Amino acid sequence: MILLTGITGNIGSATARALLDKGVKFRALVRSLDKAASWAEKGVELVQGDLDDAASVQRALVGVDRALRRKETALEARVGPVARDRGAGVLGEGGDGEALGARD
Repeated sequence: MILLTGITGNIGSATARALLDKGVKFRALVRSLDKAASWAEKGVELVQGDLDDAASVQRALVGVDRALRRKETALEARVGPVARDRGAGVLGEGGDGEALGARD
């Protein structure tokens, strides 16, 4: 299972679309379930939480073996989303994305 953050932003949503296009099931950590509702309709498992809340991150990481935190760079904010496959089993990582440690 992959955990993705930033799904309601430009880069995170591009990464989410790439994952869905490849048929990859994943979970997303979101602050607002309402804002992310359209992703749930597409089959994305949503977990409400915040990266600043360790307990919500722990809940989101249960059963996850890969996690991707997406954060838009200043250049990406100006020119639009850039998603690329960097290998290592994580799609859409680019810019200053940071891998989060997975825990059971």
